[in-house]
Amino acid sequence: MKKVLIILSVLVFSSGAKAQGQLTGEQARVICAQQMALFTKAVSGVFQKGISYDQFQFSLCGKLQPTVEGSNQLKAAYNFLSNGASPDFITRTYDGKEVAASLNYFYNLHSKGIDSDGSELFGGKSGSANTAFARNAEGGCRWYQFWCMVQSVATWLVMNWPGVKQLVQAMNYPMVSP
Repeated sequence: MKKVLIILSVLVFSSGAKAQGQLTGEQARVICAQQMALFTKAVSGVFQKGISYDQFQFSLCGKLQPTVEGSNQLKAAYNFLSNGASPDFITRTYDGKEVAASLNYFYNLHSKGIDSDGSELFGGKSGSANTAFARNAEGGCRWYQFWCMVQSVATWLVMNWPGVKQLVQAMNYPMVSP
């Protein structure tokens, strides 16, 4: 059901963006908030009450070092989990900054001709895939495969890279030129 809502919201936002020529700040925030809610759910399996952020990150990434963007996204998810936030609460209240920063990171990789599966945010695929949490995960997407996890939005964004730029700019995130 949530996947259907996400796909519908992307279609509404993308058609609205085409009609208006640009995403509004609120449209960009909602897209980012929905992705944060999904990401938080994906990493929730390693969270335990009282666990420190460093333990949480190590459980997910092992010895790999996430990028600044990946680390900030993990911290935001950790904070939501620590506070017991529901996906609905995240979608209503999250400002979108960390997800926008991650999308900006991928936009810059794309501008340099680098294709990504999203694992670069969290230190790469090799170490992340070998953690017990990743090995025991069910389903097609692993927590560190950012593009896979947000496939409905990612498909639209990859087909519409100017849309990524609009989304990042609508979030008032500074674009880094390649």
